[in-house]
Amino acid sequence: MSEWNNAHDKWDMDKLKNLYADNVLFYTRQISKEQCADKILGLLKPKEVFRQSIASGITYEQYPNRIIKASFLKKVTTNNGTNNFPSYLLFFPENGRYSIIGESDMVTDEKLNYVLNVNQLKAVPAAGNAAAKRNETNYGGWIIFILFAGGVIYFIRKQKKRPKVEVKSPVIQNGTVKQEEIKGLDFEKFITEKFDKKYFYCKKWRGDKFHNGIFAEESKDPDLVYEFKYKDVTKKIAIECKYRSRFHNDTVEFKPHQLENYKKFEVNEKVPVYMVFGIGNSPNEPSELYLLPLSELNSHIVSRKKLSSFRKTKPMFFYDTNTDVLS
Repeated sequence: MSEWNNAHDKWDMDKLKNLYADNVLFYTRQISKEQCADKILGLLKPKEVFRQSIASGITYEQYPNRIIKASFLKKVTTNNGTNNFPSYLLFFPENGRYSIIGESDMVTDEKLNYVLNVNQLKAVPAAGNAAAKRNETNYGGWIIFILFAGGVIYFIRKQKKRPKVEVKSPVIQNGTVKQEEIKGLDFEKFITEKFDKKYFYCKKWRGDKFHNGIFAEESKDPDLVYEFKYKDVTKKIAIECKYRSRFHNDTVEFKPHQLENYKKFEVNEKVPVYMVFGIGNSPNEPSELYLLPLSELNSHIVSRKKLSSFRKTKPMFFYDTNTDVLS
């Protein structure tokens, strides 16, 4: 990752060519690594300002087809200013090393209605791929340039209207991403989709990183902080997400000190905290969903009976400005 980032920052095309596979799924289009390097060089334009850095933690996901997806926030500075892009790279073991076989960002994918399915991807052979050649012919460099330019304009406009978001990164303990933490992150992603972006603005998405007992103080805070805006009403709320595969003895349990931390946050920050519990099926689509104010909890062990009064049935979160309650 650092080699890829530094090569962009220094406009080192020879280094970039060495990092990519012979064929690359480059912003939804299959092209050769030579064309990939040419397009990147055209975008960097050495006579103009261009700086790139990785501005978040990196989430690594390995798939059965041996492809590894690295997701991160890319910070890019050009003549137009500085913008952040939620990006990803796809790696595949090739000739004794991991080569980049895919690269894109969520803005481009969304603009093209492209849905990445890593499990269905295959590493393209080094030579003789007719489909890749057809794509190279059909999609010229101007298309990629338009996509990048459109992405920059999109983010500039977004950032003028919306506050910057601190992006969640995976939990890392002594350099290792734990499987249960990945499930937790997947559940958080599921929850963020239930906030209407017209009214709810994500102000913070906490990342949990620690090593040998060293961790950031804010890692004790709730997972998400949103700002609700509607007409003349502005309200901050915090969300703590807990996913469990099932109830244990008709209860859901979390660590005792967490309840104390969340209550301290609520008092010190003067921001109401809500607990969201997802139960069953998968973190991406739990069978049951419960939302309750932290003020309703006096213990880190919550009974099914207690939760039953707070079961969520509506697909999206709604903030009632009259009752001052999230539901």
